[in-house]
Amino acid sequence: MIENKLNNIYPYSFSREMDFMFAGEYLNGTLFFEYNPDKNEYISVKEIENRNNLLRFGTVGHGIRIYFDIPTGSFYINGNKIDFLYKTKDKEYTLTNNFQLYNDLIYFKNVYSDFNTKTGYHGSFNIYGYNLGYKTKVIKDDIEFYFKPILNISQDQPFNFQIRLVSNKDLDGEIVIKVNNFKQYNIYAPLQKDKGGQLTWIVRN
Repeated sequence: MIENKLNNIYPYSFSREMDFMFAGEYLNGTLFFEYNPDKNEYISVKEIENRNNLLRFGTVGHGIRIYFDIPTGSFYINGNKIDFLYKTKDKEYTLTNNFQLYNDLIYFKNVYSDFNTKTGYHGSFNIYGYNLGYKTKVIKDDIEFYFKPILNISQDQPFNFQIRLVSNKDLDGEIVIKVNNFKQYNIYAPLQKDKGGQLTWIVRN
């Protein structure tokens, strides 16, 4: 069994500028971080190489480890596993845990800055939110899903997922969110052909 190094790293940001920083793990066990304190250098998600060899990608901060597995798309928030599927009255379509790589990474920050309209002066940019996820295409029989789950981590707000789902066919069903393969939350979400739908789900254990 491959050791989960990302789940054992120091759960705080190395940078004073950020409460959270992204981190990742390759198949060979190599770790990388958004900030390198030895070189005082930052990297962006666009600079992450060899994505086909990625094993996990996530973020750490405030004593919390959050990541998703690249081979499955399953999210882990402080050890709690979260999976997604779409369910109609006739069939279930797994959106995670398919035989594909979930390596089209998404990571961005929400920022604000004070601005004086009289002087034109604006202060430094401040980060108030971090967003982590991916986008992918899932093909099940003759149905294609465009799936984009993004976890939002904001100041003084509960963690929440922004879930976007598009289908190439009309479907009358619901998004099912499973936590630890035990609890599940069902959200009615009918889909119209080629029209995107988006919903927000507050993370629960």
